[in-house]
Amino acid sequence: MLFAALIAACAIAPEAAKATELEQTVCRNGTREAVCSVKLDDNSLELKLEPDLMLQARRLGRWRMSHQDGITTRSCNARIDLGSEVVYGVLRISSSTGTSLIWPQQKLEIPDLHFSSTHSMPRESHLDTPSAQPGHP
Repeated sequence: MLFAALIAACAIAPEAAKATELEQTVCRNGTREAVCSVKLDDNSLELKLEPDLMLQARRLGRWRMSHQDGITTRSCNARIDLGSEVVYGVLRISSSTGTSLIWPQQKLEIPDLHFSSTHSMPRESHLDTPSAQPGHP
């Protein structure tokens, strides 16, 4: 279950903001690292470890923003579909530590998926990744 929890996928609403995608990045659960693909937009996070292994996280409620010591963090409550069960937790995107998906039994980290603290956030995610990707902010 811990390794299977390294995967997250979410339905993307047609009216949602532009998505940020990472075809190959590192995802970790505290004890293991794996290569995964990630798609994040304003309403959801999709993470695939293998073609048949994925998780879905959907934003519940509003995004909360915090600014401290030059670090911007955006977080929200999330409904997380693990495939065999649904849990509730928190999706957190930081300008320094990347993205994490946290629920009572697990924490997944995607260190390469950062929030840009230099942009305001009306509806777009404005996420920074280590390598620029065409068509993404």
